[in-house]
Amino acid sequence: MKRVILAYATDKHGGHRLGLLNPETVLEYEDRKGNLVEYNPDLLDFQKYLWELHEKHIKEIQKLAGKDEIVVFEGGDSTAGNKYPHEQISTRISDQFDIAAWNLRPWCELKNVKIAR
Repeated sequence: MKRVILAYATDKHGGHRLGLLNPETVLEYEDRKGNLVEYNPDLLDFQKYLWELHEKHIKEIQKLAGKDEIVVFEGGDSTAGNKYPHEQISTRISDQFDIAAWNLRPWCELKNVKIAR
């Protein structure tokens, strides 16, 4: 029987000031002249701590899996939503989607991750 490791995560709340934020995240905005500007949002100390935990967990799961397949399942609340806009790192909802994608990127870079939902 083939072994498959299920990595399940939920409630990352990407876009919230206290949510998970990949330090490599690149966000974009259009300046007054219509030029596209890219920038990396600054992480708060708590976000740095969360990211360190996130990376540690990915490494531990990768170690556990060895060469076996890993299936990544995102259980919900990948983004913060708009209920508390004063707690967001950006007012653009599109930034939340970009942050959620950047948060998943380390998983997608693993060779033995075949499925991510």
